[in-house]
Amino acid sequence: MEEILLSLNYTIGDLFLQGLDDYGISSQTIREGVLTAKKFSKIEHDEGLGDRMIWDFLLERMSVSPLIYKCYITKDEETLLQKRKVLRSITDELRSIPLNATQQQLEKQKELLKKGKLLVFDYSNAWQNTDAVIQGSGRIHDLFVQVIYGWLLKTALTQKSNTVLFYTECTSSTLEIMYLAHLRKTWKTLHSVSIEEWCKNGHYFLAELELELIYLTSDALLYNQQTSDAKEILEWLCRPFLFACMQKRNKESIRILPLAAVKLAKLEFIEGNIKQAWTILEQTKRLMKREQNNGAIWLILNCQKHFISASRNTQFSVQEKILNEYKKYDLIVSSLAINPYAIWESSTDNHIWISNDVIRNARLQKGLTQHQACEGIIEPETYSRFESGKSRLRWEKQKLLLERLGQSSARVQFIVDSPHPKVLVTAKNILTDIQLGRLNMANEKYIELSCWLTESSVNDKFNQLVTGQLDSMF
Repeated sequence: MEEILLSLNYTIGDLFLQGLDDYGISSQTIREGVLTAKKFSKIEHDEGLGDRMIWDFLLERMSVSPLIYKCYITKDEETLLQKRKVLRSITDELRSIPLNATQQQLEKQKELLKKGKLLVFDYSNAWQNTDAVIQGSGRIHDLFVQVIYGWLLKTALTQKSNTVLFYTECTSSTLEIMYLAHLRKTWKTLHSVSIEEWCKNGHYFLAELELELIYLTSDALLYNQQTSDAKEILEWLCRPFLFACMQKRNKESIRILPLAAVKLAKLEFIEGNIKQAWTILEQTKRLMKREQNNGAIWLILNCQKHFISASRNTQFSVQEKILNEYKKYDLIVSSLAINPYAIWESSTDNHIWISNDVIRNARLQKGLTQHQACEGIIEPETYSRFESGKSRLRWEKQKLLLERLGQSSARVQFIVDSPHPKVLVTAKNILTDIQLGRLNMANEKYIELSCWLTESSVNDKFNQLVTGQLDSMF
């Protein structure tokens, strides 16, 4: 995201207040299971509460992309972010190991499971030593831990020999029950009811971690031979996703969709509903092509290829089309080293400033000593420890330091200067379309967006960026 100018008329609290109004959502729906009404009110009124983890989670529950803003985070928050990236890369890689794995792949799987199990406990301890509980994101960090642990349990079940990596003297059937119980307990902590009951009530406002938890639960139900319940969850999981994506809201939320669609299609195929299975895959594939998600397209085509080989009724023209398409995307995936089974990609670290580093660099550029930079604000010893990332500092103190050093003291800055999530998401989608070469789509959205943007230095810079890009490419 292009660097933003300093002046902003709106805050993260304005964004949440306007988002609830725009989408007709209650604050209880957005904060359920993770924040008390009092803490959410503090975020709404910008009373210094909250961090990137909680803000992103709340935005995702509103089906709004977290990539619409940039913010300051501290060194310990950045450390947690890097730990999350490592754990995500491990679970993404584990998903890519096939059921008919070679001995070498099995050994790799065991090593990844051991590493993942150690790191998930390390992360659990690490977040509890930060300000996460004070800021309100403790429940979300814990949810992340439980979801990652769920992926590890799932992997252990794919190869029966790996069950001992979790519990000695644990049979696979015991682990299957434990897998489902773990997921159910995690969900109930947030929502107080079972996932099946929650889905039947028609709620759609969920963060990515919750969507993963639902998907894993469908998988655990299948391991426990509860196929009809698993199918109901998968059907629920696919339909709101497709609807939300077609409404051009949070496009990050489609990451779990290909996995859910393939699993649902396989169940339909096994039950003899071949036409329905094919429709699910074709519908999802069209959406993935629109988003240019090559890994997901490969995943769907691979499933279609297996359906063709298992069915004698597929027309030759369809066979030829799918097989040629599969070869095309197989080449793309191989040449670009794409993991089709990956559901997470890191974008957040392009949308942060690490306040410790910003303050240190600004001080050095101005030629100030640490004592000069912090005089009258905090003690030099405290400042030294903060600058090196060894201690924390309340945002109010960080803000004073940033102002003294001539840096932006706005903790959050948006892509454009507006409190409306729809406007911010449209602006973000315009930049994404330009990046992917979809210039006509970008131009159409920009024309629509222009009437919403008021005059401000931030919006002027956004306009210059977009028009410059479009003029140079058309």
